[in-house]
Amino acid sequence: MFQERRKSVRVDWNAAALVYDCDDEWGCPCVIKDLSSGGAKITGLACKNLPDEFMLRISRARGSRKCRVLWRDTDKLGVRFIEHFASADEPSVDRIRRASAKAYA
Repeated sequence: MFQERRKSVRVDWNAAALVYDCDDEWGCPCVIKDLSSGGAKITGLACKNLPDEFMLRISRARGSRKCRVLWRDTDKLGVRFIEHFASADEPSVDRIRRASAKAYA
């Protein structure tokens, strides 16, 4: 019999999201199939050769999470969150870093 090994309960999500790099240089639409406090399953990626770490914008209200790829399949991947949610109104480390870089450019 199959035994669940996840630390967090996952819920079916099935919502549009955006995968992008930490420098905000590229972005790809995707679909989050399920979501937990510790990670997610992502499908519908239009980008090839995703790096092992990237940002995932779940929604404007829920903000973005930095992710690390745990597993890859042909059309989906599993990620673990490695940073807390940054809400739309809260300046995240990445937003501050990008603003500082633009100010000095």
